[in-house]
Amino acid sequence: MYIRASTKRYNKGRKCPTCTGIFINVSRHVLRTHLPWYVAAQIACWQCKIQFPQNSVLDAHIAECHQSDIENTNTKFSENKYERWVNLMNGLLDVVSKELECDTLQDLCNLADKNCVYPKHSEPIFQEKDLKLLSIFNATNGYVFEFGSKNIIVQPPYSVPFLLHWRILASLIQQTEMGENIISVEKIKSLRPVFEVNETLHLTDSHFHLDMLSKKNRHHFMTSLSLEQQRL
Repeated sequence: MYIRASTKRYNKGRKCPTCTGIFINVSRHVLRTHLPWYVAAQIACWQCKIQFPQNSVLDAHIAECHQSDIENTNTKFSENKYERWVNLMNGLLDVVSKELECDTLQDLCNLADKNCVYPKHSEPIFQEKDLKLLSIFNATNGYVFEFGSKNIIVQPPYSVPFLLHWRILASLIQQTEMGENIISVEKIKSLRPVFEVNETLHLTDSHFHLDMLSKKNRHHFMTSLSLEQQRL
């Protein structure tokens, strides 16, 4: 006598909020497919500009492709990249705001609160592993934000840092006309000109690579800038 195990397969996957796919780990899918490579900065290769699903895969990639970078100074996210990452995220939020006709980031928060609605018990949550990036973003931009617990529910997204959650950010990008298309330099310039601030600022435009877009006014990048415009 034996007990026959059930052959019924249970679908444990969840639907992607951006596309129609079903995935076991939706966040990994969204970060790799629907968002710029730098959003999850800690599991990205900063030399290849590629997002990886987890640290172990990133480490394997570095071991295979970047053996000369023993200390991972160019490949992994570290303190010397904090400012660049914040500038990238500020630039991304700036462009999304303009595309959705929001005058301020608080307006973008209000739009997210209106359009990004999630059922109870499935609200977006910042986990403990996300808090380091949030702290860097808040400190660099001068946002005062208290972390009340290890897991922070991001619904409603009443504060600007909440816009960094992968579900909310992907949903907002999906609502823009540009979607996930590559933004041309001309398009970026028309939305927010690049200015000269004691040095030449470089702007990269491959899949939302908005590096150094808001170097001077980090937490005021939605306001008018009065510096002399640099012609690219």
